Parts: sequence; structure tokens; C-alpha cells
Amino acid sequence: MSNENHSDDFIQPLPVYVINLAHDRKRWEAVTHSAEVHAPWLTIHRIEAIDGRAIEAAAREGAEIDTFNQLCGRDMLPGEYGCYRSHLKALEAFVADGAPYGLILEDDIAFDAESAPRIQAVIAALPDLSVIKVVNHRRPLMIDFADTTRGDSIGRTLHGPQGSAAAYLVSRQGALRLLDALATMTLPWDVALERFWSHGVSVLTTDTDSLSFNEGRKASNILSASSDYDSVKYPWYRRLKA
Repeated sequence: MSNENHSDDFIQPLPVYVINLAHDRKRWEAVTHSAEVHAPWLTIHRIEAIDGRAIEAAAREGAEIDTFNQLCGRDMLPGEYGCYRSHLKALEAFVADGAPYGLILEDDIAFDAESAPRIQAVIAALPDLSVIKVVNHRRPLMIDFADTTRGDSIGRTLHGPQGSAAAYLVSRQGALRLLDALATMTLPWDVALERFWSHGVSVLTTDTDSLSFNEGRKASNILSASSDYDSVKYPWYRRLKA
């Protein structure tokens, strides 16, 4: 894709890393089509997702399964393991490319005409960012830290969980620190990412979503007919300390 400048807030080419399972070509095509239509100057990289369903529990390297189960009050889902490792893989690819900023996406995300300009404006407003989530499900008690030229506010919520890691900006330094701090899985990726007080990496959020969801949102790659949250949840008395 071309790196031609089409945005008033454009700082430099922003690499985008889309996490996508090998068999989900339709999701990949949907993401790239929306980018080609609305932000053709972006450089899109496909990160082949790790399919956790193909990995036996005993072979889940980099995961403390007992700790996860105790903290969450349920068994770890295969899809959660694959998701976690896939995000680490995307961060590693971004660091290896050497760019100062990157955008990490899951493959149920879609661009619109304002997505790229708004994201570039976020970088312009906080160039020293570590991680800024640009899509979230919930934003309870959010305190604003900065405003962008595109009308978005950037801040931090006082209560969670926000419930999504589908799209976030990350700086090179932020990615390096995340790779070190979150190398071992003890929580789902979206929960682990937003716990800045635990891993020590600043994680902020925008007050509105810069991107939307495509049709792939209707079918989860983490859940399945035989493996969902209810099926692996422990009895109430085993969840008291979760």
C-alpha cells in the first residue's frame, strides 16, 4: 500500500499489525478492504494468529495455568491462550520492524474515513505514549489527560474492566516493556493489558472508538460450541478468591 499523506494529522507512516488465523481469510479481507477504502496510505501487516485449540494444555509454553485458573475462577480456554500469544507475536513483529509507533488490531476491526486521522491525532497529542487503547467496550469513571485536534479525549478509567484489546496504539518503548512484563500469561490478554498498576506500563484510552467492528465480531475465535466461559467456570465456593 502507498505511504502517500492523506491526513492533516499525519506524522509518519503508521504500520498496522492485524492478528488473523490462517483459516479466517474473510476477516483478513474485510480488514484490508476497509483500510484500502479509507486509509490506503497505511502499511498493513498480517500476523498469523496462534490457534490455541491446536495446542494441548500441557504444551502451553509461557503460561502459568494454575495461577490463571485461580485468578479467574475457571479453566483457561484454548482460544484465550492463542489470543495472548498472538498479541505477543504482533508486538514482537512491530519491535523488529523498528517503527516508533504501531497499531495492533484483531481481525474483527474495520476502518472508516475518520479512523486514521483520529489515530494520528492521538499520537500528535501524546507523542510520549506507551499504550493507548482506541477501542473499548466500557469506560467507567474516565479522567481526561489530553485532547486531540480531532475532538477525542485521552485518559484513564478509574474502574474496570474495559473488556477489549481489539485495537491499541503502542510505541516502541511501550512494546518492549509489555513484552518483558507480560511474557508469562496469568490472565486473559485484554485483562492483563489494562492492569497498568501491575505491569508498570502506562495504558490510556480514548473516550470514543476510532475504529468499528466488522461482521467477524459476530463469531468469537476464543469461544466455541464445546468451550465457553460457563462450561469452564468453577463452583461459587472455588471462585471466592478469584
